[in-house]
Amino acid sequence: MPKLSKNMWMEQGLKLHKIIKKEVDLWCFYNDESLHFEDYVKRTRINYQEVTIEDALQRYYEENYFFTNCFFLPTELEKKFNDITAKGLNIDIKYKYKREIEFIPFYVGWNWTDKELKIQLQKGLEYYKTDALEIAMQFGNSTEELYEKWLLGYFEQEIVQQPEIQKTFKKRTKFLNQYIERIATDNKTHRSTL
Repeated sequence: MPKLSKNMWMEQGLKLHKIIKKEVDLWCFYNDESLHFEDYVKRTRINYQEVTIEDALQRYYEENYFFTNCFFLPTELEKKFNDITAKGLNIDIKYKYKREIEFIPFYVGWNWTDKELKIQLQKGLEYYKTDALEIAMQFGNSTEELYEKWLLGYFEQEIVQQPEIQKTFKKRTKFLNQYIERIATDNKTHRSTL
């Protein structure tokens, strides 16, 4: 096979990267731990004349953090997940090769008034309640702060503590790990599209 120019190597690498991303539904946040493919190649000084595109991509997927959506969750958990995000909790799903998948929740809230938040919180207490939240409400703590605590607790109970979530994470991690391990050697799917 003739050697590719640097630009052709990168162009084909980006095409294959796009196909892989689509097949496994992984993306980056483009920071120091989660780089663009081309930034990874520059930072690690991959020599395009010595390293195949597939080998470079396999290393890229092995060494970076990625994020994915919730579509791999069982239907019931996916519904709960979407319900919780609609209530004001952003939840990133983070993956790294040979590590566990993890949730990274953070409260974003909405532009609700204190009164609207109180109503949301009172409705929410019907499905998830703790003594600490009820006591805090009686003593007039910040409604937004209480709502955030409630939402994080509700997320923990409804998603994180569900036994099915751990099985699903293990299964998804196994699939992603195996897929990444085959990038350099099993490129039948990808090669035909380059």
